Amino acid sequence: MNDELSDRLKKLGVHLGANHLKSPTQPVGLPNLINPKFEFQNRFGHSIAVDQNYDRDYIHGLKAYFNDSLPKKQIILSEKANLLFKDCVFIDTETTGLSQSTGTFAFMVGVGVIKQGRFFLRQYFLRNPGEEQAMLLDLASFIEPYEVLVSYNGIGFDIPILSNRYKLYRLPHPLKQKTHIDLLKYARKLWRFQYNDRSLKSIETNVLKFNRGDEEIPGWMVPDMYREYIKTGNIQPMNGVFYHNAIDIVSLGVLLDVVNEIYSASQDFSLEFNTINFALALSHQKDNNPDEAIRRYKEALNQTNLSTDIRIKTLENIGFLHKNNSAYDKALPYWAEAATLGSEKAMMELAKYFEHHSKDYQKAINYVEELILLMDNKENRIRKKILLPELEHRKQRLYKKILKEKEMKDAQLIYRAPGMLAAQSIQILLESFHIQSQVIQESAGIAYGFTAGGLGSANIYVSKEDEVEAIKVIELMESGALKIEDDISTDQEFDDIEFEDDDPLKSDD
Repeated sequence: MNDELSDRLKKLGVHLGANHLKSPTQPVGLPNLINPKFEFQNRFGHSIAVDQNYDRDYIHGLKAYFNDSLPKKQIILSEKANLLFKDCVFIDTETTGLSQSTGTFAFMVGVGVIKQGRFFLRQYFLRNPGEEQAMLLDLASFIEPYEVLVSYNGIGFDIPILSNRYKLYRLPHPLKQKTHIDLLKYARKLWRFQYNDRSLKSIETNVLKFNRGDEEIPGWMVPDMYREYIKTGNIQPMNGVFYHNAIDIVSLGVLLDVVNEIYSASQDFSLEFNTINFALALSHQKDNNPDEAIRRYKEALNQTNLSTDIRIKTLENIGFLHKNNSAYDKALPYWAEAATLGSEKAMMELAKYFEHHSKDYQKAINYVEELILLMDNKENRIRKKILLPELEHRKQRLYKKILKEKEMKDAQLIYRAPGMLAAQSIQILLESFHIQSQVIQESAGIAYGFTAGGLGSANIYVSKEDEVEAIKVIELMESGALKIEDDISTDQEFDDIEFEDDDPLKSDD
């Protein structure tokens, strides 16, 4: 950047880099709440961190989670095999802003690991922004031995911010090769239908049964509090920020254990979370694991505390999973039950099945009419405007199929015309003798009617009652005694036609 532009920016109050930021005016010690602390040094200078241990008797919510067996417990949430809790590092950041711009940096990074049955927590803290490179280098060294990063929205926020800072300083990136378990993703999957708010604090309260103390500082206040600390040097108000970050990290360790237990199906969580089986089934369905999805859906149906809305969705989805395997016989009972509960999707699927598969047009009409009645009672005008015309069209099509089925019930194939035009001409000829017929065209050797008639041909059908008379007309046409183009009155009866006598022995007398 040239000197002129730099001077202009300074006049506007814009300062580049972090060197202009002053260290705290008073080197007030870190709060007793978070002691012991230590100061470390590397090639980039000094920085500090605070360490804490949460022992086996520490209770987070309803129970003590940290014990000797936890480090060796297998994690089933990752596709990578043989991962254990001791392979995880839990991470959360407190930043100077909520954007991911290059000006945003983490002034506090909390990392936790499980070892020897205890939860060890380290919180890196920048006394001033000039210590950032030293902190990042030591953080990389801390994270390096662990295979798995565990976060809450880390994929969308914490990791991109840290990655940007490592790139900015051209430091080795310690986060690239790690397996990442973002517990926000699992919270959304498991409790999407249970709780509207799936923030970590909400999950702590509702799932872990943990309530934060009075020291808690809301996350949205954290950037302003750090700016105030940089300005005044008074670290005492930062007590709440350290507490906020520490609880975030410990909750990640506990939540991973809970989510892992839910996915392992080691116990029934449906009494506590009535939508959990449905949520798990939906997750397996989206992951293309239909057998496990159906198993979980059936477990949901066995619950007595399942809401009607979730029961309907469960029945619908089991039906769709069976439909995907063309197992309509298995799908129908679930759709039928869902339809009795008012499911539009189930009614439509049943209407489609009875129209296109079993050819029971009357049953199809019954479901379409039920849907029309349901739509009439809906308040959503846009939905009614779109769906009602489609349903009416489907109903009329079904009525036509019923009429056609009745007319053709005893139909007899009397002629295969070389094409549709020829067949239609013969149909007109037959109608002149008051013989009703129907033409069904064949395509690519596939019959779209009763009997295959060959590529490009068209089959002519008449009722059994008219079969003999129609065959006579066809025979006369083929013999040349009756031509299609002959102008035959529609009132003319078959028996009234005078034919030429082909007997050569008969005299003119």
